[in-house]
Amino acid sequence: MEEDEDNGLVLATNDVGLRLRAMEYWKCSEVNLIAPEDENIESRLSMVIAEGLPPVPGSSEKNQIESWISQHGGPGIQHVALVSSNIKVAIKNLRQLGTPFANAPPATYYSKMGRLDDIILAGEDVDALRDNGILIDTESDGIHYSNKYIEDFSNRQRYLLQIFTRPVFRRDPFFLEIIQRTGGATGFGSGNIAALYRSVQAYIVGEKSLVEN
Repeated sequence: MEEDEDNGLVLATNDVGLRLRAMEYWKCSEVNLIAPEDENIESRLSMVIAEGLPPVPGSSEKNQIESWISQHGGPGIQHVALVSSNIKVAIKNLRQLGTPFANAPPATYYSKMGRLDDIILAGEDVDALRDNGILIDTESDGIHYSNKYIEDFSNRQRYLLQIFTRPVFRRDPFFLEIIQRTGGATGFGSGNIAALYRSVQAYIVGEKSLVEN
């Protein structure tokens, strides 16, 4: 085991590594860059700027951000998110127009191991989300960008639904995101990172069990 100020506590073997760091969650990290004040918050433009973390010592594997920069040939716009008031209808219309969407997460994403509790809490239809490959992320609190926009969301579930397309251009990894926010949700689906990881791991374990049997 090795511990240092930059990388935290590093646990590593020849095949896998884990880096543990104590960090304080700062909600403002998701506030992003916002366009000038506007009475209509739904029409405002937000930009998220991301930077890849340094790799685990001894590993040459690139993280998702660094991989994208390498494919793109340098920094750039990774994707543009388009807001929708009804993501299911938007997906249906886009598919009819030939829009290719990214592969849906494994079925375990929509199970107890993944996001089933959040889906039920949000009052969404599990089958509808699974059939469309839609991701969900819930929020326990929210941020109001301006005191001009004040509404009591204390008794409403804040969550977002999202889905990503495949790269739009043949030689550029740029893609699109369709997102629907409900109840004053302001995040960008960061909770899906852990949920997708858990669901993929559960899927792999299940597949391995079938092979062994």
